[in-house]
Amino acid sequence: AVFQAATADNPTLDPKTIERIMTDLDTDGDPDKLLIRRYGVFKAVSTTIFRVFSYATHYLDAEKWFPNDVPDNWLHARSIDYHPVVPWAMIHISLSDTNEAFVWWEGNPDPMRLVTDEIAMNLAKASKDYRFRIDRIDPLANQKQPKRTRDEAKTTSVTEDLNDQLRKLKVRGIGTGGAFIGFDTKSTRGREQAKLRLKNSVECGEPFNNKRQDELGEVYYLPTLWVLNTCPQVAKSFKNWRLEDHSDSGALVTKDAKETPQQKWSHHCVAIEGILKEDAFRPVVVWERPDDRNKSSYFSHGRGDREVHVRVRPV
Repeated sequence: AVFQAATADNPTLDPKTIERIMTDLDTDGDPDKLLIRRYGVFKAVSTTIFRVFSYATHYLDAEKWFPNDVPDNWLHARSIDYHPVVPWAMIHISLSDTNEAFVWWEGNPDPMRLVTDEIAMNLAKASKDYRFRIDRIDPLANQKQPKRTRDEAKTTSVTEDLNDQLRKLKVRGIGTGGAFIGFDTKSTRGREQAKLRLKNSVECGEPFNNKRQDELGEVYYLPTLWVLNTCPQVAKSFKNWRLEDHSDSGALVTKDAKETPQQKWSHHCVAIEGILKEDAFRPVVVWERPDDRNKSSYFSHGRGDREVHVRVRPV
């Protein structure tokens, strides 16, 4: 007989202590990883990148939660994963004052059928009258294009063409313009932020339920991530994006999983990661200390799995 036990199985520990111990394990909510980390039970684990994503939890009915659209006064951002021959992945994502991110629009224009001006028109119409403080695009779009005619004095990039067309459309009263710049493709911070937010969404169960209070009585808000049902391709991407598989099926058990993600299902996830890794993608005011209202100052600090932004109002 083999008896398996871990520190967290001690019946004398209170639930809060057990929960604290579990948070120290990097499992991404995967039960197979939990078995490995707690008991040393090694088995072939899923190569899905966002294992914690669930349609039942993260995929929301837009009509139920936002019958009048996403509020104007939230932080709004747009991101594009560009490719010269395959459909682009475009998303709109908004951040509430309590650090909850909602992906509410997606676009998948095919550059083999549409020119940049047509794509810009579709994007401007979808953006409505929202003012987007963050516009990011795959830096591949910043590369200069070959001259299209012999008379052209200079070459331009897709990003420059897109921004120029958005400015022209704004003058015509379509959209609010835009200034896309390349996002960081090296850092993995965006992916880690997505995993953290998805995990917190599971803990909250539903939107606008992320308010928490620590043992000192201080109030904070868990950062979360949700996908509205107006974005089915985004949800499919979160659910199906995985690491590359070994060519030999037997190697799945004997070898570690590859660290390189597959290209399939990656585009919308990469676009979202490009926004989540931005320092500017943070709520202006999230938490206020009631005992310091006699001060007039602004400050912020991080606490491990949560970001706390503080505004203290004078009396």
